[in-house]
Parts: sequence; structure tokens; C-alpha cells
Amino acid sequence: MPSFTSQIPNLKQVGPVCQIKVGISGTAQEVFSQKGEPIPQLPEVTALIDTGAAGTCINPTIVDTLGLVSRGVTRIATPSTKAHPCNVYDVLLHFQMG
Repeated sequence: MPSFTSQIPNLKQVGPVCQIKVGISGTAQEVFSQKGEPIPQLPEVTALIDTGAAGTCINPTIVDTLGLVSRGVTRIATPSTKAHPCNVYDVLLHFQMG
């Protein structure tokens, strides 16, 4: 199982977080290239590492920034909510190690 070491001094207060960049999928990059359009800049965000999660959620601002198009809908539930529909997007997560 992959692992990493955090440099966050107050990890217990903040939680297991790290800085990542979010990017568009390889397929989407090809579409941008074929159209001659620039590939969107990768926004850097703070990610919460949830070892109990079955999937990854991203902020809607990232969806707008990258111009993502939903490839479907799935239902998700949290400990405090009933299952509800959410859009599904193809993204790449870039973890900066070291």
C-alpha cells in the first residue's frame, strides 16, 4: 500500500491533508490538443485523505475551472446524509512527493 509523510506540524488539529494538483484526464487532454486549445492550468488544492472513502470528491469550483463535463451520475452517501445523486468526472490527481 502506498504511503507518504506529511510535513504538517499540527496534523492532529488539521487532519490528514496534503497539497495536490487536479488535472483533466488523458482523454480530455487529447480533445483539447486536437481542437488546438490550451490545456487548463492545474489548480493546487488542499486534499483531505480519507482512508475510509470509496471515492474522491472535488469542489465544484474545480469542475468549473477545468471545464469538466460529467460522464454520468452516481449515488453517494455520507455518515450524515442519505444517498443522493452526484456527477462523475474523469480527473487526474497529482500528489507532489518529497
